[in-house]
Amino acid sequence: MRMSAPTDTPSADIARVLDQLLATAGSTDLDAALVATAHISVAIGEAQSYERFAVTQLRRNGATWAQIARSLNVTPQSAHERFRKVTG
Repeated sequence: MRMSAPTDTPSADIARVLDQLLATAGSTDLDAALVATAHISVAIGEAQSYERFAVTQLRRNGATWAQIARSLNVTPQSAHERFRKVTG
């Protein structure tokens, strides 16, 4: 289920870990699958926190919604709607 990313980037490292967790989540070992699923959920929450922090810093440093949107691969309107409450 891996997205295409260069193999020598932080996102590739994260993808490898998530791929391992996903494989375990699909395991017939129910206990291991439940633990892996919990780890995936925590990782998603942490990634969202990092993303909010990064967007907040970008806005504080003068980035436009259009620039942020390009980095997130969304429309400027979508970026603004998603992050306006955390950036003020």
